[in-house]
Amino acid sequence: MSAVQQLKDNFARKLKLARTPAHALALLAMVGPTAKACAADTPPPGSGSTTIHSCSPNYTDKNKLGRLSIQQKGPGTSIQWGTYPNLPADRYVVSIYVGSTKVDGKKQNYPPHGSLPARTWHTSKNRYVRTYQPGQIFKITGTSYNTKGAVVQKFFIKCKLV
Repeated sequence: MSAVQQLKDNFARKLKLARTPAHALALLAMVGPTAKACAADTPPPGSGSTTIHSCSPNYTDKNKLGRLSIQQKGPGTSIQWGTYPNLPADRYVVSIYVGSTKVDGKKQNYPPHGSLPARTWHTSKNRYVRTYQPGQIFKITGTSYNTKGAVVQKFFIKCKLV
């Protein structure tokens, strides 16, 4: 039995044993909408939360499957991010977005991490330009795969830049 299937079965048992609806909701909030997600695209059903957290000084989302973290020291500074999954995987594919624009991507065999500078050189303008604007959404989406190419887990996190 795969690690993901064991995790799903264990979660299903705990959910069935939940003594109150609040306990069941707490379990769902810890895992997100699917047992394969490190962090959810939308808040868990019934949580009533649609808040987008600030990236500054840091924002971390974690559950039993792993941890996703973003740091931004303050307005106009670079952004550091990292993924720390608990389930072993052979390959990771990650996309980094600012707003709806993909600004970076990674395909590698170790848990991805990186940074985004506050300014980059724009060759046609012959000067440095801002990489992002305050208030934009910074988003990481990724998938990890086992040696056979099957999905181990999907993960997602977003926060608002300052």
